[in-house]
Amino acid sequence: MFLIDGLAERDLDMNEYWTDICRNMDYAYQPIVNSYTGEVFAYEALLRDWDKCGFSGIFDVFDRAFQDRALYTVDLELRKKAITKIQALEGISRKALFYNLDNRILEMPDYKRGNTLELLNSLGINKSQFYFEISERHEFRSYTDSIEILNRYKEENFRLAIDDYGSGYSGLQLLYHTEPDVVKIDRFFIDGIHKDQKKKLFAENIVNMSHLMGIKVVAEGIETDQELNFCRDIGCDYLQGFRIARPEQDLSRLKTSYSLDTESYGRRRGEKSSRLIEEQLSRITPISMEDDAVSILRRFQKDTGTSIFPVVNRENEPQGVIREQDLKQYVYSPYGISLFKNHSHSRGLDSFIDRVPISEISSSISSILDISGLFNGEKGIIITENGKYRGLLAPSDLLKLIYEHKINYAREQNPLTGLPGNFSIHKKLSEISSSGRKSTRVIFFDFNSFKPFNDNYGFRMGDRLIILFAEILKKSFRLNHDFIGHVGGDDFLVIQEDPQLDEECRVVKEVQSDFASGALPYYSREDREKSCIEAKNRRGHRECFPMITVAAAVLEIDNPEAVELESLNSQLFTLKKRSKNSKDFFAREAMNYSVSDLAVTSSMEFNSFKKDSSSFSPAVV
Repeated sequence: MFLIDGLAERDLDMNEYWTDICRNMDYAYQPIVNSYTGEVFAYEALLRDWDKCGFSGIFDVFDRAFQDRALYTVDLELRKKAITKIQALEGISRKALFYNLDNRILEMPDYKRGNTLELLNSLGINKSQFYFEISERHEFRSYTDSIEILNRYKEENFRLAIDDYGSGYSGLQLLYHTEPDVVKIDRFFIDGIHKDQKKKLFAENIVNMSHLMGIKVVAEGIETDQELNFCRDIGCDYLQGFRIARPEQDLSRLKTSYSLDTESYGRRRGEKSSRLIEEQLSRITPISMEDDAVSILRRFQKDTGTSIFPVVNRENEPQGVIREQDLKQYVYSPYGISLFKNHSHSRGLDSFIDRVPISEISSSISSILDISGLFNGEKGIIITENGKYRGLLAPSDLLKLIYEHKINYAREQNPLTGLPGNFSIHKKLSEISSSGRKSTRVIFFDFNSFKPFNDNYGFRMGDRLIILFAEILKKSFRLNHDFIGHVGGDDFLVIQEDPQLDEECRVVKEVQSDFASGALPYYSREDREKSCIEAKNRRGHRECFPMITVAAAVLEIDNPEAVELESLNSQLFTLKKRSKNSKDFFAREAMNYSVSDLAVTSSMEFNSFKKDSSSFSPAVV
């Protein structure tokens, strides 16, 4: 008996011992679905029945095998079992399989290449459908060597996915060096993401960074509707978790698609789609991963005006682009077709595919232009709709988009604050009924004692106060989630969708307080000492007015789909007057629309309304 990394090797016939264990363990499969359509993209193989073999958990199985120096042999046997079992599932030929690879197998003395490819070939499975999940939970002992081995898997056209991304310390390095096909955000960041702004920020940055590199993102561990919707909103491509489906050992219980309320979500995203992107999009017919080498080369020879062709898989999901400059030796050579056929046969089409940024058509133009700026737009950006290829924004298209965006920005923004103006506000209010949200909060802000301030200090100083308030709003609300508009003058409007993060309107009251204190330095010392300012009232008489503050009218809409714009405007106008006359310049109402009625409760009744909404009788409108 001898020591390996401080662990004692068992004095047993490990082959017989582990063969018996592998025979008695089984696999369950959990769907990974398209976040827009609910269609199954892949199934993840998850080890089961380990407890019947005397193990305390899945990790215990592989830790024990690692100690026994049998990890690679055990993994191969389990890998074969996972792949073979799911072949009995109907429709699996068009789906991918995710298999968790314990990166410590690379440290085993019997590790060698080629076994997985041999197994897949024997079963007639395309290796591009097989994903190795590399977890961050185990550190690489020899990081440089391990990265080299993982890149060999990529060179052999195996797909790589980083599992538990964000749970370890080497994630960024692993992402940088291996450029995986998929990143799976760790469950820690998904759990309660709709209630935790920091988690949302982290997850959103992971998504944005991955998409910049042409990498797809899976949000794993989704258990609630709120988590599901937030992960969709931040751009996750795929979803996995109990909210969608639990792992199943019985293959007959697995489906090829799952309900995600795609109709209402698709409508909501469609409302946000950019007309400008549609207009500039080049709808280039993509190359398929299934196309033969000759047809691909002839497209370049024939379509001389196109230098970039997008590449998609059988599900019409983008994989990257092939550029003419990378095929020059084949396009212009008299023996090009023969050379290209030999190359693509030996190394595969993947060796020519170049990763480019990918963005949903519903993304904001600003985010697309940001991506373009980071990559200099030299390869273009692939645009998808519900995860499927829609078109390509080539470099020339991006230039046109920038020009059109500037014109529209000038038309739709308030020139003083840079916030969306009346055109955008009216459009946003009109969209409330089709938002698909369970609740919406509309907040109207209006300055108090603004005219006396302007009369004494001039309109330029008044403009400075307006700019100050706009900056307070930008700082206080979530710019990437909440709508902040400048109606004009000293009137502002904020729209929050699903505002469950701030039940007590804490942010609104902080905005009022911050503005009241922030405005004081704009007064003279004399006026600050008097805590008032003298100016003419509406009748032309001198009067002492209080220091400037802001009134807030908060309208809670519990069923936005039934709201009518005319009723909404009327209710806001009434509530605004109440806020101006209230002691604390704050008024709040909850409105619960149904198809034919409207229940309205005053701000004094609001708390009891939340506790027992049945205690109020709806008033017929």
